[in-house]
Amino acid sequence: MSTIRELLSMSVEETEKIGSIGRTSVQLAVEKIGYIFREQKERDHGIDAHVEIVKDGKATGQLIALQIKSGDSWFKEKNDKRVIFRDDNDHLDYWLNHSLPVLVVLYNPSEEVAYWQIVNDDTVIMTGKGWKLEVPFTQKLTKESKNYFEELVGKPIKTKGKYSILSLRDVSHGSVKRYSANVLVPESFTRLKIIETVQEVTNSLKNSEYYGNDLTKQRFKKQTAQAIFLFIYPTLEDVRQSNWVCKSLWIDKHLPSDLAPNPIEGKDIGNNITISWSDTYQAMQELREQYTLTKEDFLAHMEAVRNPVTTIVEGLIKLTRRYEIGELNHEAYLKEMTKAELRVTELYIQVTDIGLAPLECEELSNCFQSIMAYAHNIVLPFSKKGLKTWMENNRRYLVRKAIEDYQKKLPCLKYELEKIH
Repeated sequence: MSTIRELLSMSVEETEKIGSIGRTSVQLAVEKIGYIFREQKERDHGIDAHVEIVKDGKATGQLIALQIKSGDSWFKEKNDKRVIFRDDNDHLDYWLNHSLPVLVVLYNPSEEVAYWQIVNDDTVIMTGKGWKLEVPFTQKLTKESKNYFEELVGKPIKTKGKYSILSLRDVSHGSVKRYSANVLVPESFTRLKIIETVQEVTNSLKNSEYYGNDLTKQRFKKQTAQAIFLFIYPTLEDVRQSNWVCKSLWIDKHLPSDLAPNPIEGKDIGNNITISWSDTYQAMQELREQYTLTKEDFLAHMEAVRNPVTTIVEGLIKLTRRYEIGELNHEAYLKEMTKAELRVTELYIQVTDIGLAPLECEELSNCFQSIMAYAHNIVLPFSKKGLKTWMENNRRYLVRKAIEDYQKKLPCLKYELEKIH
């Protein structure tokens, strides 16, 4: 008989599995529309993902925030036309004041369909004790909603400012409640406006009730934060490259010095906030612009490497099978693999000279680099150093493992290619 602890563990695991299926399915639906899905690994307060609008094959920088709920339990209160969504007031206040349009997305695993509704003053229905949202079954997360989404990001949103908190992390340490956030601001912001934004975001996060786990929630619930780190980015490309234009640190003046985080060098902008401007931001931005390829150039360079590598690796897989069943002797196998190592290494090095992928092709680029690494691993044991380092049995194991890794990654490459076309 299962213990209560085991049953609870099974329940948590099942809930996490359903949540994961929902996020993955919503990601696929978003990418079928042609948009870019960015899961918030460090869960923002009630935000699971951002969707970037893509127009004419180009990422626009326009974002929509998603709160994703998955499972049959979210569809218990419904009729023929709609399902009712209910949540706590803390999330509602946060969503209504968010700098991005916020959509609640309900994924029904039985139907394999995701439904959505915008959260705003027009759609939220106050019930006295709480609030509810009516999610129509006609609003499916498909290409039919594309025009609405593009219209949505073009509308002015009621906000406390023109910034967006892209990610909020609970970095509490010991007895100190701390937060760290990445903040996206318009490129047009002056230094003065950025300083005002830093002050505003810092003040708003002091009373945050977001926690990374139950332990920190029990420890710091309803307490004011004592330290807040901010990293400010003018573009999503800057976020991708971790190229912040400035960072800031606020430390509660009542926090004992032995508990306070190490201070940063910079300028005091008041209220115990120090801001530090990056000396390399402009140079890094120019470097990125210089080496980032257009979509068509990146794909052309990638295909120039992918096509010959695919042919070579397919031949090496057949060659290895012949060797393992005894159709090919060791000397002949060694000769062919050594010859292939020179060509694959040449192509592998060529990948490093391709340049930076555009934002739209970032995930494709990461997948392709993994494919190339696995292809190179197939022949690496037959390099001059590899022949000296590994015995025959070790080489056979390494080759089999590299072939397995390569083949497992191929569906990823196919999927990423389909996404961007």
